[in-house]
Amino acid sequence: MNKIPTYLLLGFMCMLLSCGNLVSIFTDCFDMLDYGSLFLLLAIESLFILGLIYVNLEFAVPRLLFNNRFAAYCEYVLILSFILPVAGLGIEYAVRSHLDIPLRITAYYSPWIFVDSFASCLLMFLLMLGTGAFTLYDKWREEDNAEEKASRSLSRYMSEVRGRLNPDFIFAQIDRIIDTLGHSAETANRQIGELCKYLRQQLYELPAPAADINTTSATGSLRTADIIISKRYRKWRHALFQLILATISTGVFFTTPDRPEFTSEGIFGFFGLYILFNAITYADIRWLFPRFRERRSLLRHIIELAGLCAIVIIPLIILQMATYGPEPYTKALPTAVKVISILGSMATLMLFAGGVSAILFMQDWLSGERRMTILRAEYARQEYAFLRKQINPHFLFNVLNNAGILSEEDTQASREMLCELKRMFEYQFDETNGMTTSLEREIEFLHSYLTLEATRMEPFNFSISAKGIIGETRVPTLIFITFVENAVKYSSVIDGRRKVTVCFSATEEGTVFRCSNTFRPGQRHERKEGGIGLANTCRRLELLYGDKAVFSQHVESTDFITELFIPYDELHNSR
Repeated sequence: MNKIPTYLLLGFMCMLLSCGNLVSIFTDCFDMLDYGSLFLLLAIESLFILGLIYVNLEFAVPRLLFNNRFAAYCEYVLILSFILPVAGLGIEYAVRSHLDIPLRITAYYSPWIFVDSFASCLLMFLLMLGTGAFTLYDKWREEDNAEEKASRSLSRYMSEVRGRLNPDFIFAQIDRIIDTLGHSAETANRQIGELCKYLRQQLYELPAPAADINTTSATGSLRTADIIISKRYRKWRHALFQLILATISTGVFFTTPDRPEFTSEGIFGFFGLYILFNAITYADIRWLFPRFRERRSLLRHIIELAGLCAIVIIPLIILQMATYGPEPYTKALPTAVKVISILGSMATLMLFAGGVSAILFMQDWLSGERRMTILRAEYARQEYAFLRKQINPHFLFNVLNNAGILSEEDTQASREMLCELKRMFEYQFDETNGMTTSLEREIEFLHSYLTLEATRMEPFNFSISAKGIIGETRVPTLIFITFVENAVKYSSVIDGRRKVTVCFSATEEGTVFRCSNTFRPGQRHERKEGGIGLANTCRRLELLYGDKAVFSQHVESTDFITELFIPYDELHNSR
């Protein structure tokens, strides 16, 4: 947000809110106040409200909200909001004492003053939460731009890598070597050397990644976002919102802050006000905001909200006159004062309706545009990280050299190794262009990867099994490789045995993945690199499936086990 226009707009809204507040405080003594005093009080209260908002935006938001301390931020803002009605009581006491006007409040130490002040502060609380949410939205937009930039940079770099390596040429050379193995191991070994020479030239001449590529996730605010959009918090959000509305509505019982009047008219006014607030909320949720989502016209949405508030203000005034506060409309007050009172009520309703729309917009954006932006960036990072591992000279030359050695000792084993290398690179260069792939192709890729790893370490055994509707199931590309890599990397040799076991089960409900590796109790399973890869994969799963994907790790005897469940229905909606 641009600060100058933002604070000017907030200042105007603060002035309207102050107008309504001053009318309610000094209704009984307007004939004793001159307009100069009223304007001075209006300026003081408006600046005070603006000052609280400034503290919120410049201190609480960056130090608490940006650091995901959501509960601490709400507590801080609630305290700031409570200062306003308390300060208002102090200003009222000072003005009435100075001008020798009878006090409206006779018992300043009454506990009911606390109740009334708390009910009054909640509107300010919602206002400051709204301004904080917009500031958080701006920060998240900056993060998204950085994520999008990193994603584009990574995509460009990987495109250059693919072009430099020339996959078609590499595949043709591997096929040529496989064909030669059946006739001459010596010739095949020479061709492997030529391929190694070509790869060495290309790999060492690869362009360096752009300096602006960020290969670690942006800090983000997934936990805060989760509170706003996750279905598991929906009941708590609605319950909290209804509690806030009910608390605000209790203000009808306080003709003066120290003396609540629990009359039948007051009870009728309480339920009437509570229903009106809910009517505004759900008219926006069910009607106005869906229209805004379709048209994406902010000005039109603001006009529609203003129209809704203009319609609601009429029954609100009637309700106020009939129950809890007829004085501003029935007493012989200047027309300007009555207009000011109406404008103050309109401003309150507009801020409330705008806050509801802001929450809805935040939910819509978080669950849609931002989710996909971060997801694309996370996928690009994972593809980049794996591509960087698989094209490093050590891995490639180790595999090719082993194939060359086996070409003389075991032609069939050498041929199988080269076939697996080709399959793995075909997957890497072809299937990873999309964000999802078939489970069958993913299993083939993992089999190729584990086969090649088996040629590089001794002892090492592995097995992969699958059951269910494998051919009909799609999964996120490269989603399992991090778990399998960790299983290989951190597996232990126990009783002369090192093994990794991978199992898949695909049903109409979802896909179950289970990976186990031999593990020596007391061994540190996670290192820094593995931890980052695992965290990024879990983050990607959360972005794709929310809390419907279930991930767990545990130790059973001498096996470290990783289990993952991916829901089937959500899968087809994630493209």
